[in-house]
Amino acid sequence: MGSSLRTVLFYIYVLTVIAVISKLIIIPLFKTWKLGKTLSYEQAATIIGNHFTEVKDKLLNTLQLNELSENSNNELVQAGIDQKIQNLKPFFSVIC
Repeated sequence: MGSSLRTVLFYIYVLTVIAVISKLIIIPLFKTWKLGKTLSYEQAATIIGNHFTEVKDKLLNTLQLNELSENSNNELVQAGIDQKIQNLKPFFSVIC
């Protein structure tokens, strides 16, 4: 084999090893450490609502009420959150 062919084969090997290591080791480590793109609670609630018709927007509304409750200490908002949680409890007890 000529020198140029061996050089090309070497660099192909190096690139293949780097691709395999990144695919099988580096990317799973980033996902384990939760680095990179992650879902917010609102995005997760929307996805759950799309898949489970019983929940629909109730979960997203509860999260929004909770955010509103953190900004102001309104007892009416807290009562709304408690009511939504009571409505969602039977559904989540079936899943878990």
